[in-house]
Amino acid sequence: MKQSKTLQIHSKLLFLIFLFLITCKAQSAGDSSNLLGLFTLNSFNQANGPTNPVKPTESPNLVVKINSSLISEGNTVTIPSAVINTHGTSLNIEIFNSGNADLEIDSVSLSNGDTNQFSMNTSTFVKKIKPSANSSFSIALAPTTDGNKAAFLFISSNDQKNKNFNFSLQGTAQLTPAPSIVITMGQDILQSGNSIDVGGLSACSSGKDYSFKIKNYGTADLNLTGAPIVQISGTNANLFSISQLPVTTLTPESETDFKIRFTPSGTGTKNAGFLIQNNDSSNSGFAFSLTALETNPEINLSFNSNTVASGNNQYVGYTRINSGNFNLSFKIENTGSGNLILSGSSHHVRWRYQQLWHSSTFKLNHQFNGYLFQSH
Repeated sequence: MKQSKTLQIHSKLLFLIFLFLITCKAQSAGDSSNLLGLFTLNSFNQANGPTNPVKPTESPNLVVKINSSLISEGNTVTIPSAVINTHGTSLNIEIFNSGNADLEIDSVSLSNGDTNQFSMNTSTFVKKIKPSANSSFSIALAPTTDGNKAAFLFISSNDQKNKNFNFSLQGTAQLTPAPSIVITMGQDILQSGNSIDVGGLSACSSGKDYSFKIKNYGTADLNLTGAPIVQISGTNANLFSISQLPVTTLTPESETDFKIRFTPSGTGTKNAGFLIQNNDSSNSGFAFSLTALETNPEINLSFNSNTVASGNNQYVGYTRINSGNFNLSFKIENTGSGNLILSGSSHHVRWRYQQLWHSSTFKLNHQFNGYLFQSH
């Protein structure tokens, strides 16, 4: 977020006041670096004006989506099951060019596994993709033998960061129609028995929901048979609840959402187990656990490597009128164990000035690189 304000100054000295308001609400996890954010207050003579921005380098950027969901390199993608000697339901694979130069696809191929058990249709796929454009192809399971099937899909292109983008495909070939339960959290496919670390949540938070999907990738109806549908157990079961229930019957290729809510109490590691009973004979008792860490943030502000205490009147030096740029760099760190969020008016910075003599006009610019600062 950028903001600028023009002031008429009759001074040689500029005094700055920084106001940081800290909230308890935690956000989604991201980069866990302790270096949180670096902002610069930049004043310059209006007559001189800012420098022209450097023109960005032109390059393509490959983005892959499957049925509208983003896929990262190395992901495992589950494909709908199919009865042997039939053609299963196709997945639509979209390649989007988010860069500013043409994306050229050299090849799309299957390798390393049961490649002859999959069917790929690239008849309408365009290999040269303009910026902000996309092209699609489809792939399906077409098994001739029963059992689990797997292969890797490779996409080669002129995107230097993703020259050989690849991910794995897995599916089940069935002798007769049967349900097949798949549970996902974001892009991650859960396996029964998984333990999932959902990261830290501030102890003063009112709670957070974690979203899951149940999908039926089988060829017959999937019935969720538990009572309750999602059963909770474990030492800290009282801190977890189901804030959104799934439907109980899923037809082939359908899906349903459910949400687990964690409400912190105290600090430390909290965990609970979850069980979803169903009529998939290979996963009739799908179980997993969640672990959450209740945490607290701690803000640290420094100028020229020196810590600035709350309430300080910080001297930042001086510059001559009409002398050009005058950069002041501060650093915000989160030295605590929970996410730190800055909030407040004027995007966290307030300033004042003292009138002396000489008149000049300049702009005071400040910019924050995001408002959520992660802890270790």
